[in-house]
Amino acid sequence: MAEKPQTPKADSAGNNRVRNFLLGWVLESADERALADMEAERERQIGETWAIVFARER
Repeated sequence: MAEKPQTPKADSAGNNRVRNFLLGWVLESADERALADMEAERERQIGETWAIVFARER
């Protein structure tokens, strides 16, 4: 039987280690995590914009 993937454990700061991992770098400071969160939000907004464009083309 195949093993289930394990859920990553939160680190001592309470932040998910997977969330803090971006493009091969571990984000160590609060500023780096904030920048990563802002970039992720920007990417979501871009994705939503393109979803609207593609929906209109159909």
